Amino acid sequence: MCKHDYRIYFETLKIGYCFDCYSILSDSLFTKEEQKEYRQVTMPPMFEEFSEKRWKELSPWPYLTYRLAKANMVYFGRIYNREYIILPVVEGKYKPIFYMARDIRKDCPKKYKYLGPHDGKKIYWHKGLEKDTNTYICDVYVCEGIADAIYMSQFGAAVALMGLSYNHSLDKELEGHRIILCLDNDFAGNIASILLYTELEKTLKDIVGIKFLLLDEGKDPVDYPYEEMLGEIRGRK
Repeated sequence: MCKHDYRIYFETLKIGYCFDCYSILSDSLFTKEEQKEYRQVTMPPMFEEFSEKRWKELSPWPYLTYRLAKANMVYFGRIYNREYIILPVVEGKYKPIFYMARDIRKDCPKKYKYLGPHDGKKIYWHKGLEKDTNTYICDVYVCEGIADAIYMSQFGAAVALMGLSYNHSLDKELEGHRIILCLDNDFAGNIASILLYTELEKTLKDIVGIKFLLLDEGKDPVDYPYEEMLGEIRGRK
């Protein structure tokens, strides 16, 4: 019987899936309590196993490793008969409750690249903010997309806004930390960074500081090799 934590139950399909076994799971392997707990899940169904070989073939992010992707419950899913990379937002440790889906087509028009659930309220992706802010200070990298935030989580805590707007729902978790804004270095991203800087500076009661990580125009955080990004971070501290 599968005892892995890295799994998900789809109530609408009455099946589960284990990302460690790479296998479909019978609903009998999930207790009634577990099935009820996963009722909030709005995730698309998978379309193939999440292997390292296929990740290297399908991933549009050359420096987002298979290890990082798998550790953050990324998988291959299908929506409207089209294949996507599913980037989950997880509640607690293992329950995905929201997602952004990235079209795997290399020639996909930019405005159609990403999809999210239509029937769910946007919930920000974040990792590393669970520590006690009274005793632990860390860098928090605020990014636009989940892939960038997953990549930046190697260097500290990370948040994905899934866009450029922020509703202050993570203010409590952000307090006591050093915030580093690394939104896209284009006109929209620069304006959003300035507005977010101003908002957070006024709203947060306890903050170590807010800084900008200005990357090359046209490049996202995930477009940098690890050592190069580490140099960018150290050069701006």
